[in-house]
Formats: sequence, C-alpha cells, structure tokens
Amino acid sequence: MSDLNRDEQLAFLECMGKLQKELDSSFQRYERLSQTTKELQEQLNQAKSKTQHSIRVSSIGTSHSNETLLPNMELIELRAENATLKQDARNFEQISSNYAKGMEEMVGFVSSYTEKMNMKVKIVHDEYLKMYDALAAERMSFSKKNYKDVQALDKVKGWLLQALEENP
Repeated sequence: MSDLNRDEQLAFLECMGKLQKELDSSFQRYERLSQTTKELQEQLNQAKSKTQHSIRVSSIGTSHSNETLLPNMELIELRAENATLKQDARNFEQISSNYAKGMEEMVGFVSSYTEKMNMKVKIVHDEYLKMYDALAAERMSFSKKNYKDVQALDKVKGWLLQALEENP
C-alpha cells in the first residue's frame, strides 16, 4: 500500500470497510431468507397434509392436485417469495465470490508488498554492513596513524628532554 498516497490508502480502507458491511448485511439477509424459506416450506407441507387429509376424508373419486387446493393468492405469494429467495441467494453467492476474489487480491498485494519491503530492508542492511566495515577500516587506519604519531611525539619529547638536560 506504500505505492498509494495517503488519500488513496484511506479511500481503499473505506472501500474495504463498506465491502465488509455489505457482506455482513448480505449474510444477515441470507440468514433471514433461509429462515423464511424454512417457514414457508413448513406452511406448504402443512397445507399439503391438510389437502391430503381432506382428500382422504372426502369420498369424491376425483383427485385434486395440491396446488389447486391451496388458495390461489397464497400460492402466488409463495411462488413470488420463492423467486425472491432464489435471487437473493444468487446475489449473496455473487457478493461472497467477489469478496473472496477481493481478499485473494489483497493477500497477493500484501505478500508482494512484504516481499518488496523485505528486499529493501535487506539492501539497506547490506549497505549498513558495508558502511560499518568501511568505518571500522578507517578507524583502524586512524588508530594506527595515531599510534605512530604518538610514538613520534614521544621520540621528539625524549630528544627535547635530553637536549634540555645536556644544555641547561
């Protein structure tokens, strides 16, 4: 994400937050729809059992289909609700798929970003080691030169002291 400026990063994070909220609300909607589907299925089963019971009770020899025995409005409502539930389930699957793809892209981006940062850290570390070695070599060189200078000064000091002793 370092390739993005601060505004782009904030926009990206905001978009990810909205996507997460949408996924959460879709999941909640899917759970409600699933519950509604179960309830409608139970109602349909109850209606079928009532119809079958009424068919058994009646001594009429004609068979009626279960659909014609249900009130037409209720059947239309059930079919419309079923179509809506199927569409919502498809929408939820699509949102889930898009979210999964987005997360895969994010993981790929994060891993490539991490790899780039690790390479940069390694380069900086290698440069630091080179600088450290160069400074250590320079220090050693200065230390040797300083030691030689101190020895030379000690010799000069010795000569000066000797000259003072000889010529007071």
